[in-house]
Amino acid sequence: MNKSKHILLIGDFAQKGETLHSLIEGAGYRATLMQDPLAALNAMKQQKPDLVLVDSLLKEMNPDVFCIRMKDLGLSIDIPTLLLITEPAGEIIGEARDCDTVRFLVPEVDSQVLLFKIKQIFSAASASRSDSSELPLKGVRILLVEDNEINRRVAGMTLSKNGAQPDIAENGLVGLEQVTVNEYDLVLMDLQMPVMDGYESTARIRKLKHIKQPAIFALTSFVEAEEIERALQVGIDRVLKKPIRAQALISEVQQVLNR
Repeated sequence: MNKSKHILLIGDFAQKGETLHSLIEGAGYRATLMQDPLAALNAMKQQKPDLVLVDSLLKEMNPDVFCIRMKDLGLSIDIPTLLLITEPAGEIIGEARDCDTVRFLVPEVDSQVLLFKIKQIFSAASASRSDSSELPLKGVRILLVEDNEINRRVAGMTLSKNGAQPDIAENGLVGLEQVTVNEYDLVLMDLQMPVMDGYESTARIRKLKHIKQPAIFALTSFVEAEEIERALQVGIDRVLKKPIRAQALISEVQQVLNR
């Protein structure tokens, strides 16, 4: 009945990993138990599970770091993560703040409670997919070029939640390389970056003759007349002041792409 759903368990869960594995398999799901979080991340890149269960006391990696790695790899966007507390430790809850979807269970796992929560997660995911046709940026290929890790994470999540398909580049040079090999509808370009700034990156993109030219929006904290003029001269379509509200960004994208 549930064999199409794959659940990945990461950790030893206070030596109850095999018990949890058997419980989940017995409920009709496919389950895989892995001890090494790094190996689990690599496996998830190859084949995404439908749900991840993470031990709150991972031996090789703090669970918060694991969730951050998932986000950096773009895995947390469509893989819900359930953190299982295997020992009473309130500080763990605070450390798990970067898990995109976090629920907590008591140390002595109630099998019915766990299975009910798993069913809830899959039901919510199914409902979310059924509403995806209403997402304003559904299917829009966006490249986010931004050197600040926090800004990348927040913007990437916002774009994904609104249906876009964002790729990430940490500076203008990487952004330029991405544009040469991938087709994008829009590039969100930070102007002030190391290695290559947004002005030079945009100018080089506009000189590429073999690609479908994307719309390019500049993101900057300093919107002055000289900066706007320089941005327009190198081929930037619009200059947006950071921080920009999600709805305002969506509106700008829809206007330019005629959506």
